[in-house]
Amino acid sequence: MNKENVSRCLHTKGQASRSASSPADPKKILLLPLVEKAVDLLKLCSLTEAVGVIHGPNGTGKTEILRILERDYAACGLPGTVVRLRCCQQAGASRGIKDMLAEMGPGGVFVAVGQAASVALLCKAAVRAFEKRDVRALLLDEADLWDADALGGLVSLLDYLKDKGRPVAAVLAGAHKPLDWLYRVPALESRTIHVLETGNLDRAALLGVFAGWGGSLADLVARYEQGDEEADLTAKYLFAVTAGNLRRAYHIAVTLLESGTKITQASAEAAVLRASK
Repeated sequence: MNKENVSRCLHTKGQASRSASSPADPKKILLLPLVEKAVDLLKLCSLTEAVGVIHGPNGTGKTEILRILERDYAACGLPGTVVRLRCCQQAGASRGIKDMLAEMGPGGVFVAVGQAASVALLCKAAVRAFEKRDVRALLLDEADLWDADALGGLVSLLDYLKDKGRPVAAVLAGAHKPLDWLYRVPALESRTIHVLETGNLDRAALLGVFAGWGGSLADLVARYEQGDEEADLTAKYLFAVTAGNLRRAYHIAVTLLESGTKITQASAEAAVLRASK
């Protein structure tokens, strides 16, 4: 089997580092193309009634993409401000709206703890809260934790805001397939849903991340590119155990870098065992 061109990833890293949120972190650099697509998705949802979805396995950068969108929202040329919410397991039509209001400050907390608050009352409170902060976009991480009723309440809120002249774009992120959670919500049956997929890295990209993290990991990649047989076996092993997942790779890489010694297949196997405890 021909080796992947690791240099391609490193070259891309060098070109992108000026615009990356953290040039020293190759994880963020690799996410740049997805961030650009996510910005386009958010802009599209701002112009239409479509709902945006970022879908992919856990550990593939969905949360990081939403964080970057939140931080750089003003630079995207979009109106107003944005609110990002990390969703928790919730049930009931009003529960999701309460969590959003609670995220927005003390006034929201008061409404959120009101057990008798109806969806209609919460929508009215949301209009005031959104006007005060000029909120024009919602980013909901792990939105697939909400049940169908909570997601239906979200759609009711979006419709109410639009009716009051305060349309708000919504981008939801989740690990489950949209067919498994969004399409079971009756209120979304007539909505257009645009999906942006995230995924695990190929071996070249993963090794590019390792090289960017430096130390003994960069040495491993250098030996791999030079045709070292042991480095080749070790690289294949690390790719196999991580399946190209950034989160898994990070935990193993931390263990390897802490040792400060030359990485071999034996040390990589030991690091995998330590990282799994």
